[in-house]
Amino acid sequence: MKLALRGAILSTVVVTAGCVDGDVNTSLESRSPTRLSTPTVATVPELSIAQLTLDDDITEVAPVREHRAITVTFSGRTLNLTARELTNPVMVVVDVYHRRGDETIIRPVEVLGVNTSAQRSEAIGYDVTERHEDLLALAEDKSVHDYFVDLAFLNRTIEPDVRDRLVSYFDATTSGHHATLKIQMDDLRQTFDAYLSGHLDERSLSESAAAVEVTLAAHGEHGTERLQTIESLMTPFIDPLPNTSLVFDEAAGRFSRFYHPDMVTKDSETGEYAYRAGFTMLTPLIFR
Repeated sequence: MKLALRGAILSTVVVTAGCVDGDVNTSLESRSPTRLSTPTVATVPELSIAQLTLDDDITEVAPVREHRAITVTFSGRTLNLTARELTNPVMVVVDVYHRRGDETIIRPVEVLGVNTSAQRSEAIGYDVTERHEDLLALAEDKSVHDYFVDLAFLNRTIEPDVRDRLVSYFDATTSGHHATLKIQMDDLRQTFDAYLSGHLDERSLSESAAAVEVTLAAHGEHGTERLQTIESLMTPFIDPLPNTSLVFDEAAGRFSRFYHPDMVTKDSETGEYAYRAGFTMLTPLIFR
């Protein structure tokens, strides 16, 4: 059972008037309402209240697209956005009317209701949707593996036949979890699409995402084993990899073993990642 509706206001956003469609006729007799061309977007997490403060007093709010879980009211220049419990992300659209002198301005506002309890499952759904082929092939692991195998060959540490054998041994299709993972990822992609469109709720998404997470960790053991096999070829160039499996990194929003906090830093302003000293050679392989 989720917590009761929190009364605290989570955020206040101040926006200014956007571009308008066409010229404003200054003749009072022929003047008609002017609709702003760019919608204003606001978000409100489930079970909370948010405020959107505009630059003119509001005279009317007309619903365009409604949802029972989102309520929009107004007072003065402020829209009050209230979200009840959600099982999917939702959006409502309203037309907000202002008076600016003798002119009526219509501002379209899109209010996005955030299903906070499903954000982790949503992030897994996005990552699998975008990178399912790479995840199935353990592409990050193989990229790192093959790079250091080739580097060892170029440095004459290993012979050509050893190089070819090591590269061929990294084959994610030989993992005992490959076929199951493919089915589960296909299911998650379909479930995620249905969740976003409101045809399935977060419980279905959570179950599908959890199944992929478990099987992908097991599938990733193939990459773990192959990387451990060439550890002696890697250590002349980078520090030993932390003892980590293929996991979902919530901060990065992706499955990877190469975002471990011992390996990376994250810029608090830009959100960009950088490898710590000892791992910088991974930069062109992972941060592409």
